[in-house]
Amino acid sequence: MGHGAGSPVDANRLYYMKLAENYALPLRKKDMKGSGYLHPHSHRPWEVCQPFQDLDPWCSFGKYLPGITQVWERREGQIYGKKEKTPNCLVIIDSSGSMVDPRTHLSYAVLGGGCAADTYLRHDATVAVYNFSDALAGGREHLPFTRSRSLIYKVLCRYFGGGTALDLDEVTGVAEESEADIFLITDMQITNLDQTISRFSRLQNRVTAVHVGKKSGALRFIKASVKNPNISVFGINSSNDIPRIVLGSVRNYLAA
Repeated sequence: MGHGAGSPVDANRLYYMKLAENYALPLRKKDMKGSGYLHPHSHRPWEVCQPFQDLDPWCSFGKYLPGITQVWERREGQIYGKKEKTPNCLVIIDSSGSMVDPRTHLSYAVLGGGCAADTYLRHDATVAVYNFSDALAGGREHLPFTRSRSLIYKVLCRYFGGGTALDLDEVTGVAEESEADIFLITDMQITNLDQTISRFSRLQNRVTAVHVGKKSGALRFIKASVKNPNISVFGINSSNDIPRIVLGSVRNYLAA
């Protein structure tokens, strides 16, 4: 394991993007109250870089000028009862020194993270990425929720190569606020692993934890997940193991 934040370098994102297209992971939907329909909710000033389709000429004095022209801000509607749909996903990927450098060898972490991201995007969800090494020392990069494959793979392919520590306040704050599924992929050699397991166990989010290789930390995570139905643990030792991952496979949900 390395020490500190490390020096970030980028792998070939196009290579991993095309490779991930060969895999289609199964994904369990869940009951959600959101309708999935975006409706005009409020106005905000239009800026030049923004699209034209949501402009409201009736509230813009008939002018198309930045700061004067108004654009609709859309929000998701709500429905009575519940509807089965796909939540968004937060991909948390370990790029510490104990992980494979994706520039020199095939990284199952990058490939697995890309497959998970692609699956949620195919189900019309959005994906955020949290790439960490020693996050507490600044070795991390966070991409907010987006549907841009290019941006997602850009952050997935970032390799820090430093120590291994999660900033739990930051990462769980993002997860709780968004109510998104969590996809964690690491070799489980996280220095604050016990705190990570404890914090994830208290979340209401569905957690898919994937360990690369057979390290002692993986066994600890597996034992802890037995008591927590919101956490599912899978292992990857070769690329053939990736299709066996079931996203959002929560035991009490499957039993319902």
